This record gives sequence, C-alpha cells and structure tokens, in this order.
Amino acid sequence: MRLPLLNHRTRSALQCLLLCLLGVLAFSVPAEASGFLLPDNFSYAVRILLPLHQKGVLGSGFYFRTGEATYLVTARHVLFAPTQVVIKDGVSFRIPPELLHRIRYDKPGRLLSLEGVLSLKERDAILMQPSTNEGGRQAIQYLYEKSQTLRLKAHTATVVTCTPGTGELELRLTALLVKGLVKYHPVQDVAVIKLGGPMTCQGDRCTEFVPEVRVLKAGDLTALDATDLKLMHDVVTGSQALVLGFSSSTTEEPSPERRQPLPRRGTVVGKNEKLGIIAVDCEAHRGDSGGLVLEVGQGPDGKDLKGIGVMSAIFHYEKDKLGSKNYSLATPLDALMEVLNQ
Repeated sequence: MRLPLLNHRTRSALQCLLLCLLGVLAFSVPAEASGFLLPDNFSYAVRILLPLHQKGVLGSGFYFRTGEATYLVTARHVLFAPTQVVIKDGVSFRIPPELLHRIRYDKPGRLLSLEGVLSLKERDAILMQPSTNEGGRQAIQYLYEKSQTLRLKAHTATVVTCTPGTGELELRLTALLVKGLVKYHPVQDVAVIKLGGPMTCQGDRCTEFVPEVRVLKAGDLTALDATDLKLMHDVVTGSQALVLGFSSSTTEEPSPERRQPLPRRGTVVGKNEKLGIIAVDCEAHRGDSGGLVLEVGQGPDGKDLKGIGVMSAIFHYEKDKLGSKNYSLATPLDALMEVLNQ
C-alpha cells in the first residue's frame, strides 16, 4: 500500500495547519548520532498482503493484546477504500481547511474522495459554506450517505509475522467484518481486527483464533499490550522515533516471503491533538502504511521503546528552492484505544 501523498491544494492548507497548529520545528537527529541499538525481536510487526485484481496491495501492522483478546492493528486505508463521488458540471462547494487532510478533490478527474466516515457536523460545515450551491449540496449529501459504510479492498488478506516469528495467517475479511470483528475509527486512520481470545497451551499464553482466521503456518504470536504504548499527551516533541514498516520499491513484487521490516529513525517534530496527527522527521515509503511508530526513551535498563502511532500519510514540505522535506504523519494510539473501547 502506497502511503497517500497529499496534493498541492491539500499540502498548502496542511502546511499552514501544521506550522501554525502543530508548531512544527524543522530539525532532525542524524541516524548515526542517535545512539540506540535496535532490539533483535520485532515479531509483533506484521506484513499484510491483500489479493486485488491478481496484484498484491501491501501494508504493515502489528499485533496487540488485551486481557480478553488478540488484535491486528493497521491503518484504516490499508483495508478500506476511500469513499468517492463523481462531480457534475456546475457543481460548487468549498472544503473547510480542517477537513483537507481527509477530503481530496481531483478537479481534472472530477472525483471527490473522502478518507473515513463523514460526520453530520462535518457535512453541515461544508453545506454551510457560502460558495456551496445546490449541486454541491447534493454531492456532499451523497458523499455523507455513501461514507457511512466503508468498502473493503479485498475479501481476504494474508498476514506474515516478522522474523524471528514464523507464523502466517489468512483472514477472511468480509466474514470478520460481518461478524463485527473488524472495527475502524471514523475519523482517524486506524483499523483493528479481532483475531481471537487467550488460551493456555503447555504453560504458555497462546491465541485461540476465531473461525474466520486460518493458520497457514504455525508460529508463536507475539503481541504488544497497553504497557508498551504511550498516549499522545505523553509523547515528547524532539524525542527520537523509530518507524517499523515493510517498505518496498514501486517495481518490487509484494512477496509474503519477506519477513523483516525496514526500521528508520527520525525525530518527533510536532503533534496536533485537534487533528490527531504526530509528525515525524522521517521518510515513509511504499509498504509502510499501518506500521508502528515507536518513541525512544530512557528506561531503567537503558533505551526504552514505546509505541506512539500508526503510519498514515506523507506530508511534502517545501523547505527551500534547493530541496524539500517529507514528514511522515502518524495517527496517535489514542485512536486505537478509542476503537477498542467502542
């Protein structure tokens, strides 16, 4: 799955929002100067393969466990397609700046796209714009109604556990969704799939998978829990960050055989609780969508890693005439907890 690259109009609006609201500071820590060693075991990280028109659409994710269940966490846009409406001639509307990170309009193609579910409040905010005419109101109303039920990109998915894990799972996504085992945040870019519940096997903690999950290759399932996470208000701007994603080039064939993520280091350069965004001074690439973002802190035994977000998008920031900078935008894990508490 390619992370969304925001268009020019959206980038311009987001640049103002990120610079004014986020208070982004453009600084970074060189990778060689960051001074922390990567742990040997990332087996909670997973690679997600969706069969789509005989091609693989790839994303990343991670396992998460509560006392009652084990889940797969990823970005919502890895599993669900955006809601799209074709705009007719003469239609006029204006998208408020605070919605430009979720709604994109391809003017040449006359295609209006929405990520997530449009709320009544958000719909009315567009309808109340003076430049929205009758055709625009009809288009926005249709977008609102259509977005209430998101469409899966594929009926099944293959989940491959990171090395040293050996497990592979096949998920019947449509069946899981029908049974209410797939949930997503309506606004934030997070989706959660319930894989099963805890069970005891030979003195170890194992997972009893639901019938819609088929084990293709057996292997211990390593999952994070609430003690491994950090909510947005505790994330420190300027701290070192680590992104776990299964990046691949545009020409690489997605293969479930690849089991090692490509960790990249950067800096948390800002956060915006209103928009639900954490900006990381680190490039993201194809395959990183849904990957876990970790903050590096100082624990009692040395370096300490805490999950802080899910990789969501790329913000292309015009630095100067000589070059540009890409910020990775992550959804804070507050959204994960909100979905689990639904």
